[in-house]
Amino acid sequence: MSPSTISTWRTRGYMDPVEGSPPRRPIYRRADVVQAEKAAYQAALRTSGSAKRTSRAALAG
Repeated sequence: MSPSTISTWRTRGYMDPVEGSPPRRPIYRRADVVQAEKAAYQAALRTSGSAKRTSRAALAG
């Protein structure tokens, strides 16, 4: 993940840095990043306006 993606997800409320991490170099848990990626992807699916979009799970199975 790029730092700008992480920053965007934090701004949108998908994730928070680990408590006690420095303000200028926030630290995130890997599980939180994975969960934020899923939340962002689901939000993109909901707002895409296209019935043709499918989830990654549907493509994998």
